[in-house]
Amino acid sequence: MHRELSTALSAVDDARAEYSKSITKINAESESEVLEPMGNSDFAEYPSDESGFVTWFKRGLAFTCPHHFGLVALAILFIAHAAFAR
Repeated sequence: MHRELSTALSAVDDARAEYSKSITKINAESESEVLEPMGNSDFAEYPSDESGFVTWFKRGLAFTCPHHFGLVALAILFIAHAAFAR
């Protein structure tokens, strides 16, 4: 499924790039209406220079949060098992 999704996204990106190239050729032949070419990406509106410590710290917490919850749950299970085994 992941491979098919990657292939589909690649096809969409290729189609978008082809459309952006061809729209300027189509508009060059038309004198009455000129369309603006599409932007590079839908993600262009997001700032890309967020490289501060606080930003990466928050991202690190978000990425490792499930891991920490799993470790806490495992510790609780071991403690409960040890308590009931006596």
